[in-house]
Amino acid sequence: MHTVRGLIVWFAASIAAASGATLVGVNFGPSGSPSPTNWTLMTAPGTVNNLIDSTGAPTTVSLTVSSMSPPPDTFSGTPVAGTIPSDAPTLANLQSNFSSYNGTPPNNLLAQFSGLTPSGTYSVYAIGLRFENGINQSVTITGAGAPVAFSQIGPVFSLFFNGSIGSSSQTLESYAVPIQASGSGTISIQFASGPQRYTAAGVALSFTPSIPATPVPGSLGLALIGLATAGLFYFARRRLL
Repeated sequence: MHTVRGLIVWFAASIAAASGATLVGVNFGPSGSPSPTNWTLMTAPGTVNNLIDSTGAPTTVSLTVSSMSPPPDTFSGTPVAGTIPSDAPTLANLQSNFSSYNGTPPNNLLAQFSGLTPSGTYSVYAIGLRFENGINQSVTITGAGAPVAFSQIGPVFSLFFNGSIGSSSQTLESYAVPIQASGSGTISIQFASGPQRYTAAGVALSFTPSIPATPVPGSLGLALIGLATAGLFYFARRRLL
């Protein structure tokens, strides 16, 4: 009986691991802009408390966005389909941004998550998108350890996730950058202008640490179910003998 119970626990843990992580996502843009399912739209710098996660449940996490004066502009447009990750629900509604008011560097936008588990590890995403000319900005993510810095440089109407241009052949999780929250439970993401404007489409993080770099294939989930079923059948048969 103990063996069967242990097998059930293993099976449940395996399915949970294969099912992915819970995400908190915030997209930036003008009022009325579409958002991916269960993401939160911010239309101006400020603070949003108790952000919802990808299941629609409220959390203890807050996001505070601040910028250099004057406040950022907001723009909308449709990103190139080939740069939208293949997630379900879709991320195709990432269609807007915060952009520095003018093109005179330096300009920056700071987005800080708070209410996180102190020193906990999170998968973090900085999302860039520009609707005129190309994108050329630097991003720095800061938690408890050394800051992680990268550039987002590429063509117009393209979504960027951390240091890479998006691809419809990958999922959001494949772009994850693991960041340890500070001792006070914060992670900060700074978008800084390059030769022209910063253009930030949003930020997101996962509550579950160590997201795999590639999605778990559906065949693996089926294999886990098959193994668990076979194991339960075997131990039940032994009890009858």
